[in-house]
Amino acid sequence: MDTPIFDAIKKYKEKKPLRFHMPGHKGKEELFGEYAKELISLDVTELDETDNLAAPRGAILKAEEEISKAFSAVRSFILTGGSTLGNLSMIYGNLKCGDKILLDRNSHLSVFSALVLSGADPIYIGGGLFDKCGALRPPSAEEVLKAAKENPDAKAVFITSPNSFGVCADLFEISKICKEKNMLLLVDEAHGAHFAFHKKLPETAMKSGADAAVQSFHKTLPALTQTAVLHIGNGKIKESTERALRLFQSSSPSYLLTASADFARAFMDIHGKEKFDGIINFLENNMPQKALKNDDILRLCIKCDGRKSENILKRENIVPEMCGAGYAVFIITAADSIKDIGRLLSVIKTLPAWDGEDKYFGICPKQITPHEAFNAPFRTAPFKEAAGKISKNAIFRYPPGVPVVAPGEEITKDALEYIEAFKKKGDVFSGVTDIIEICNI
Repeated sequence: MDTPIFDAIKKYKEKKPLRFHMPGHKGKEELFGEYAKELISLDVTELDETDNLAAPRGAILKAEEEISKAFSAVRSFILTGGSTLGNLSMIYGNLKCGDKILLDRNSHLSVFSALVLSGADPIYIGGGLFDKCGALRPPSAEEVLKAAKENPDAKAVFITSPNSFGVCADLFEISKICKEKNMLLLVDEAHGAHFAFHKKLPETAMKSGADAAVQSFHKTLPALTQTAVLHIGNGKIKESTERALRLFQSSSPSYLLTASADFARAFMDIHGKEKFDGIINFLENNMPQKALKNDDILRLCIKCDGRKSENILKRENIVPEMCGAGYAVFIITAADSIKDIGRLLSVIKTLPAWDGEDKYFGICPKQITPHEAFNAPFRTAPFKEAAGKISKNAIFRYPPGVPVVAPGEEITKDALEYIEAFKKKGDVFSGVTDIIEICNI
């Protein structure tokens, strides 16, 4: 049979690489036991025995209740569309067209898609770098408070914490501000599902006072790709958020993914603390000097020449989560062995130093909302002539999926120079080629 995708995945598997990228199970079938052996036979549909994700009453409801307990949520919903589905639901379910939302500018592309759909008006906060290697930072509590005072009619705050670099916001302080100003706190916690399972990891969004948060179980827990969970901390928004969720959730959700969420929670409840005790202790005593001082010890962000490091890692059969100009990022989970982590750390010592400049794309001025940009008439402009025009689309690299230019922003000369410089280094950007779609307004 001609099966290019299957063949490509199989070829990758046969290399037996050390995987320090998502999904969190790292391809280790032994973690799943019987579940892995019966994967195909477990791919079923809505039946009396299997319950219904859209209206759970049996097994799925019980699994979601167990997840709620583990994460201290009022209600948790299993998602089969990744954290994207949660971001869409949180924003679309609780904001209407024209409502102001104080938004972390370094948010994931899916958040901007939620703005397009909802018509909410973003007031961008944060932005900039956490360190000189290219790692991004979330907004500070002071920035949130300042924006709240300047926009007393804002309905919500949206924060990404932790981000792709393991950097967290001060959600506890931001939550206090939101309560004082009568705003919802919505959190993209896609990279932090593991926080609930060890005291040396940052506090979860739920325990920090968030009204709702989404987590990608597949990023850092032993779950299949696209498995996520939406947690509700404020019962007052449960119905509105669930109503939006039903709009976006597939009517044919995968039972492999729903079972995967259930399995990941159970595995971590039983084994998580013990696994993390050993891993965290090892890392605390062997942390590379090149490591970024972030908040999540299990998200190794190494300050190095990322482009040269890619070649070294490839020779060593080690696959990172991502590499940028000044960094390489590695995800460590409960599926990793001390032996494999030790080998990674020995290779990290050989990665070339980064001596480049502090590089950030800067925030382009917002001219219209993402919703208005998406619905505006448009034309194309040559890449080098797009400065000063309003972008119709998001222009971004993935990972980490943070727009360099968001829909509705004015394309600056700096943004074009940044994109061009990194395209020359081999980076691939979505939303741009030799031409850019611009709003014809």
